[in-house]
Amino acid sequence: MFRKNETSAEETLVAHPNGMLLEVDEAPKRPGKWIILAIQHVLAMFVACITVPMIVFSGVNVTLGGVSYNLASIMIAPTLFSAGIGTIFYLCVTKFKSPMFLASSFAYMSAMSEAIKVDCQATGQVNLWILPVGMAMVGLIYCIVAFLIKLFGVKWLNKLLPTIVVGPVIIVIGLSLATSAISNLTTGAAIGGYNWCAILSGLIAMIVTALCSHYGKGTISLVPFVIGMLSGYVVACLFTLIGYYGCGNEYCHVVNFDPLLNLFSTVQDGTRVANVTIQSFLDYPKFLFLTANS
Repeated sequence: MFRKNETSAEETLVAHPNGMLLEVDEAPKRPGKWIILAIQHVLAMFVACITVPMIVFSGVNVTLGGVSYNLASIMIAPTLFSAGIGTIFYLCVTKFKSPMFLASSFAYMSAMSEAIKVDCQATGQVNLWILPVGMAMVGLIYCIVAFLIKLFGVKWLNKLLPTIVVGPVIIVIGLSLATSAISNLTTGAAIGGYNWCAILSGLIAMIVTALCSHYGKGTISLVPFVIGMLSGYVVACLFTLIGYYGCGNEYCHVVNFDPLLNLFSTVQDGTRVANVTIQSFLDYPKFLFLTANS
């Protein structure tokens, strides 16, 4: 629901009685809000498509043609492809009424991690065939539930899965990912295996996200993920630019700018020399040109 502010020409989001700023059948009127909400959604879903296979297949290797491969990196591409196919199917079924990108669900990580271990000791290889079969069964259940909702509405589902049940489940899923978040923050070259600059950057990102989500008004409350992530990157970049590049302190080297610098310069005899070409701009921005220094 939108309402004109009497003192300004800007449109203001007004919360519905249920607390929602935007209902499922509503959309922002301004293109700017469309774009920023779309960016946040794609970022969140894209991260899910990368994080889930990295966690599920962490430390899992397969041997093909006598060569050992790490599944964590191999499975990202098929995960993204499957998410794209699922999104197209979803959009067609819903007649594009609910523009949404479907991604991997963190709820199934434990089940998938255990499933790939079936017959692992007997064969010496992880069981990858069981995953598509299991996911197909999950999809079939989703279709059955959707059909029942179409016939009988959602009241029976709300009684079967009330908020008091769904809430703790979501909390448990989030807590199960806490170890992964802590591992990412504490990985570094510093003494003790962690870097306080990286930890502080992560904490700031988390706190800003929580504050924007809880206390934010209007558009800010809709995009806490983007604002929090950007704040964490800004702090990490400041640590790196001031501490590492400015003062030469390796401890502050949180973000690795070398992939970006290499697009516009080269190193000759230990000195970086500007080398700007047309190809530099064609290659920029390369995805993930800023990487964490570890």
